[in-house]
Amino acid sequence: MSTIKLISTSALAKKMSISKYQLDEQLLAAKFVIKEGNTYTLTELGMQKSGTLKNHVKFGEYIVWDENLDLPNKSITQGKDFHSSTKIAMKFDLSARKINLILSEIGFIEKYLKGWTITILGSKNGGIQKENAQNGIPYVEWATPIFENKAFLSIIKEVKGEASESTQKEIEKSQDSNFRGKFIAKHRATDGHMVRSKAEMLIDNWLYMAEIVHAYERKLPIEEVFNLDDVLPRLLLKFGVQTY
Repeated sequence: MSTIKLISTSALAKKMSISKYQLDEQLLAAKFVIKEGNTYTLTELGMQKSGTLKNHVKFGEYIVWDENLDLPNKSITQGKDFHSSTKIAMKFDLSARKINLILSEIGFIEKYLKGWTITILGSKNGGIQKENAQNGIPYVEWATPIFENKAFLSIIKEVKGEASESTQKEIEKSQDSNFRGKFIAKHRATDGHMVRSKAEMLIDNWLYMAEIVHAYERKLPIEEVFNLDDVLPRLLLKFGVQTY
């Protein structure tokens, strides 16, 4: 009777000759784990597939797997080209910092203490979380479809001053002209945004001081219908802040 050898996720990724982040994506897709913030939690299905919790005196609790774990979706990240913000920046003749700020503005990534972490929306749009092997700083790489993402490209064009006249007219039509005419943006926030009320100015100032990347009256890259009966969700949406 053979004995099952249990190894950590990192060790299993090394054995499979893929990055830990690729393996994390496969485990998530197989529903062996779920992600809560930056923590991976073992599911019942994961336990059935040999997943076990171990506790280390120094590193705390972590998950181990059968070294011969068979995943149903091994090709989820294999064979795909992934691009760093630096590589994307070169294509659009912008800096990597601007690319990250744009990705943050549309809700694909979030600022960490140092570096960037991916959001649920970012994962759905082809991003994978990575970490610098030398300093541990997190960053995100993107599958090739990011170059065709409409929300991303529309802001790229605006930043570079390439938005067409028809695009500008569409943006204007998407706004409520009666509302815009009645409530003029005459309050200047600390970061220079012109907003329509003192309440919006206070929110903008708070977001700026908290170093949260935000936009004012930006059309969000989502299809869900939101209930805007409450004042707070309405204001958050105006500033491009997404809630999940």
